[in-house]
Amino acid sequence: MAIAVKLLIGFAIFFTGVVLNVSIMRRTEGKAKGIMPMLSFIIICAGLVVLVWMASTIRVTL
Repeated sequence: MAIAVKLLIGFAIFFTGVVLNVSIMRRTEGKAKGIMPMLSFIIICAGLVVLVWMASTIRVTL
């Protein structure tokens, strides 16, 4: 159960950034303008970092 929670946290942050990026690109007609696309990119990168960090803390015992 703890494994699923850790991975869900990382995926939630990552997909929040992806959804934010898609909504920004729809609003700006596909052209990156201003700071908002950079903000969504930072959220996506943070989500990937959290996902990798959470996955690396999972201890699998057989």
